[in-house]
Amino acid sequence: MITIVLPQFVVDKWWHQLLHNQTSLFIKARLLKKRNIAMVTIPYLIEE
Repeated sequence: MITIVLPQFVVDKWWHQLLHNQTSLFIKARLLKKRNIAMVTIPYLIEE
């Protein structure tokens, strides 16, 4: 069993969401169908 920890950036504005978290979503999509992999998403607050 492998555990992968992925950050999820929490931003104020909706367009910031488009700029952040894209790599994390790509990794999740690729690993979702693999066996013996657990993914943990940790929210990370970005303040201006």
